[in-house]
Amino acid sequence: MTEQDPTSPPADTADTADTADTADTADTSWARAWAWVPSLYFVQGLPYVVVNNLSVVLYKTLEVSNSRITFWTSWLSLAWALKALWSPFVDGVSTKRRWTLAMQASMVPALVLIAFALPTPWFLEATLALFLVIALASATHDIAADGLYMLGLRQDQQAAFVGVRSTFWRIALVSGEGGLVVLAGVLGDRMGVVEGWSTTLLVTAGIFAIATAYHLMILPVAPDDRPRPRGEAMGNTAEI
Repeated sequence: MTEQDPTSPPADTADTADTADTADTADTSWARAWAWVPSLYFVQGLPYVVVNNLSVVLYKTLEVSNSRITFWTSWLSLAWALKALWSPFVDGVSTKRRWTLAMQASMVPALVLIAFALPTPWFLEATLALFLVIALASATHDIAADGLYMLGLRQDQQAAFVGVRSTFWRIALVSGEGGLVVLAGVLGDRMGVVEGWSTTLLVTAGIFAIATAYHLMILPVAPDDRPRPRGEAMGNTAEI
């Protein structure tokens, strides 16, 4: 399974040359950039690890067979592989900022529903469908967040924050693979396996709720963050 490292140039957004001066009239101070770039890429990495890693541990703990886990979870990862197909739609409809906030907010009810679905007899089907929702939302968030990064920072800041993006994305991976799994194990010992995982997923939903509220206040409003013309956006599809 290939991880999507944010150190690579953001794909399917406007050319760097077109975005070099887009943030000139916005608040592009270094302090402001530090206030949103690390948290944005932490939130970008968290759903990736929830879908691709946490789900596997969850199903294994709930005694789903290895063959079923491997088969179904491998399909979930296709969302990131195929996201270029709907990137022109994201470019042509609404702003990158709105897409970013909407996708973060959508994680909250999806995670809450997974938590409540776990005790049911049909938990596998329900949770797989909801993990797919999270995967699609996360892949769409990648498109929008990378675009906002290009539009909300000056060109010198874009280069300077490449390492920061990668670091906080990987911190999210470690937090998910380590912190959330440990939390589920500790709570499972005290409350029962299903209850422990349900509580962990509710905690994760809380993290996304807080992140969405924070980013609603702190994400930049870039002057050029607007839908691209339909013909230009669809032109990207022809190039793929």
